[in-house]
Amino acid sequence: MTPDSTKIVLVMGPTGTGKTSFINAASKSDFPVSDDLNSCTKTVDETKPFIVGSHNVVLVDTPGLGHSHIEDLDVLRPIAEYLETAYSRNMQLSGIVYMHPFPDPRIEATARQYFRVFCKLWGVDNLKHVTVVLPPPNGIPNINGPKQHLIPSIFQPVVKAGGRIINHDFTHGCTKDILRAIVARQSVVLKIQHELVDLKKSLRYTDAGAALSSTRKEDERSHRSKWKVHRLLPRLFGR
Repeated sequence: MTPDSTKIVLVMGPTGTGKTSFINAASKSDFPVSDDLNSCTKTVDETKPFIVGSHNVVLVDTPGLGHSHIEDLDVLRPIAEYLETAYSRNMQLSGIVYMHPFPDPRIEATARQYFRVFCKLWGVDNLKHVTVVLPPPNGIPNINGPKQHLIPSIFQPVVKAGGRIINHDFTHGCTKDILRAIVARQSVVLKIQHELVDLKKSLRYTDAGAALSSTRKEDERSHRSKWKVHRLLPRLFGR
């Protein structure tokens, strides 16, 4: 854990969206990076403090939801434990960088589901502290963010709350510009921190935990439906 004077920024998102690459570019760290959709990050890892403007900053690398071999609730658990400990020690966050694919048909639908889970974790009142980072569709970054008509509708609550939608090319300069705006804001207490520490809820019964459980049940129902169709087709066509 970092000293109180350090600005702490969480980097979050589904697996395979470039969280660790963003952190390495910003902090000049050398965390391992996966080349597929399974996250290399299994634990919550802090960078060494580095300077952004006049602030010491620490980025927090978090496991990505959507790993093919690990249950999402088990992925969320170390994130929740880190946030619970930080809040118990009166160490507040400066903001959140949320990495989202744009576009990637392999993970787009799942990523949208997980964004809703993360919104439950942050709390609607805290969306102004969220910076959504999208890879530029044409390869050219725009620090002012994509054009309004290119912003997925799911992110409109972030825009309305005063959060930011940013294109990013994973260069050191672009990451520093993003972080400079984040650390200028006041610190924030996330909803899951309030639920875990103040309300004494277990992770499963937090809003984020409940949303994950709901997502899993929907996925299981979808899988069963597809399996039934798969079993019926040979009968329908006499095979």
